[in-house]
Amino acid sequence: MHDALLLLARLLAMTFFATELYDKVVRFSAWVEVVAQAGMPVPAAEMGLVVALLAIGSLSLLTGYQMTFGIGCLLLFLAPTALIFESTGGALRCVSIAGGLLALLVAGPGRYSLQAWWAA
Repeated sequence: MHDALLLLARLLAMTFFATELYDKVVRFSAWVEVVAQAGMPVPAAEMGLVVALLAIGSLSLLTGYQMTFGIGCLLLFLAPTALIFESTGGALRCVSIAGGLLALLVAGPGRYSLQAWWAA
């Protein structure tokens, strides 16, 4: 039961980040404009980095493989998002999501993951 809940937690968290990834890819040029308006120095490159961080982190949560690295990528996405681009409510949402990611990091991927499958 514990491992099934860890899988569910990973999938639910991944859904948020995969949705963010989809939005950033589909509306890439619009997001470059948002980043430029925030005064960031290289908006297109920074959005490319955001897409890479979201893709790596989402795949890590989906598969349960290299979750330390994947969650680190997602936390690198959340920090500037909370500090620069979000209102107070949005920043608090980012902090809450970061807390959930840290809990997943501590709990580990569980038995239903590529990490566990390759370790066996």
